[in-house]
Amino acid sequence: MTQYLREAFKSKGFEVSATPSQARYRMVLNGHFKSKGKITVPDTPLGPIFDDADAAMKARDYRTASTGEALAEGALLIQAAERFNTGYMNLMGVEIIGAIFSATGIEGRLNAMTGFHPKGICISNCEDWEFNRQHARVEAYLFEGVTQLARFGRAAETYQPEFVPQELIRMALDGTVNAVFEGAQK
Repeated sequence: MTQYLREAFKSKGFEVSATPSQARYRMVLNGHFKSKGKITVPDTPLGPIFDDADAAMKARDYRTASTGEALAEGALLIQAAERFNTGYMNLMGVEIIGAIFSATGIEGRLNAMTGFHPKGICISNCEDWEFNRQHARVEAYLFEGVTQLARFGRAAETYQPEFVPQELIRMALDGTVNAVFEGAQK
């Protein structure tokens, strides 16, 4: 990613030095990629994903619910079973195990291994399950010495079935380079 940025800044007419000690200005970049949907990836640093597309899949999160969501749903079912006197102790044990499976990602991994969607079997609005909301954000901080002079940031987002982390990161990086270039012209 560093080489890609060096070439992008050079193409805009910026001089890029080999070492920080030779430079008058210093640029620090930060960013993340995340995806939610068929393939869920929590906030992950850009560098590893930009360099290796499989890094996003390695960071994949199979959790189908947070611990709080899973336990709250189970608590409601247990409350109903207790009111109707239908063996709520058995149901409580099953719901607690289910909540643990959902919150740790075991349920999603098992569903994926058996050929199902990580969320399970779809009953309605199934077309939405195939889509991924993917988001890449890059922020660049411009320094002169230790003084921060400016901050530039751009994001790229898509909602589609294809999983395209590297393309989104490239779009966000290009947008950030353009923002720095526009800022330098002012």
